[in-house]
Amino acid sequence: MDVGKLPTTENLLLLMSNQPSSKTEPPIPDATPGMIWQRVSESVILIITGLIMLYYHGSGLIVHYLREDFRPYLLWGAVGLIVVGIFHLWFARATTTGESRTESGTIGIAGRGAWLVWIIAMAPMAWGLAHTTHRYSTDSAARKGLFDDAASLATGLPLAGGASLLENASQNEDGYYRLGLDQIFFSALYEEDRDALSGVMIELESMATQRPGGEAVIRLYDLLVMCCAADARAVGIDARYAPMIPDELLTAMNEAGEQQQPLWLRIRGTLDFGKTDSGQWAAFLSVDGQEVIPPPTTPFDD
Repeated sequence: MDVGKLPTTENLLLLMSNQPSSKTEPPIPDATPGMIWQRVSESVILIITGLIMLYYHGSGLIVHYLREDFRPYLLWGAVGLIVVGIFHLWFARATTTGESRTESGTIGIAGRGAWLVWIIAMAPMAWGLAHTTHRYSTDSAARKGLFDDAASLATGLPLAGGASLLENASQNEDGYYRLGLDQIFFSALYEEDRDALSGVMIELESMATQRPGGEAVIRLYDLLVMCCAADARAVGIDARYAPMIPDELLTAMNEAGEQQQPLWLRIRGTLDFGKTDSGQWAAFLSVDGQEVIPPPTTPFDD
C-alpha cells in the first residue's frame, strides 16, 4: 500500500462534506395561529398608543398634561413603543423555544379571541380621547382638594416669606401687587406671613367657581402640579363680595359649569386672613373688581 496516497485528514473532511446527509433538518414551523393573533393584537396596541402620544406631543395638547421638563420623556416613550410594536409585529409568525404547538381556543388572550384584548385595552382610550376637554372640570377639582385649607397640604417651611413676596412682586397701574395664588394659599400657615400680607391690595389670575352655600363668595383656585396632571392638587382661597356676586359673573360661571370648563378671572382686592370652621387659618380676598380672561396656553408652566 502506497503510504503517500493515504487520505489526509483534510481530504477525509472534504469527502465527508460532499456526501449527502442521511438526516435533513425539518423546516421550523410557524407559530400557532393563536399565538400569531396574540402578537398582532399586542403590536397594534403598542403602535396605536405610541401614535397617540406622538399626536399629543406634536399638536401641543401635551401642555395640559405635563410640565415642560417632562415632555421629552413622552416623545421618546412614544418612539420606543412604535419601534417595539413594529419589531413584535415583524416576528409575529416566529416560533420561540419551548412554545406549545397546541393551538389555543377561541377565547383568551392567546387564541382567536385575542381581539378581546384589543377591545378591552383600546375602548377606554378611544372613549377618553373622544370626550376629554383637556382640562380639569370644577367637579374634578373639588375631588382634588378645591375646598381644603392650607393645613391639609402643609409640608414644611414656606419657600418665601410674605415680605419677600412683596419685594419681588410687580404692581399694576393701580398699585395692586401681582401674586400667585399658591403663594397666598400657603402664607396662611405662618403668622409672620399673615402679618406681612394682611391688608395688602393684590391682583390674581386664577380659575373660579361658586362656593356651595349660597353666600356672596366664590372660590378662586389653581392646580399645584409637580410633574403632570395626574398628581395635580387644587389649592384655593375665598373671594368675598359685598353685598352680592355680580349677575354677569354668576352667568359666566354657570355657563362654564355646564360646559365642564373652568372660568378664568383676573381679580383684584384686599387680602386678609381668618380662621375656618375647622379652626385653621386661611386667606381670603375682599373683591374690588374682576374680569373674565382666556385660559393660559400652558397652565402648568405659569
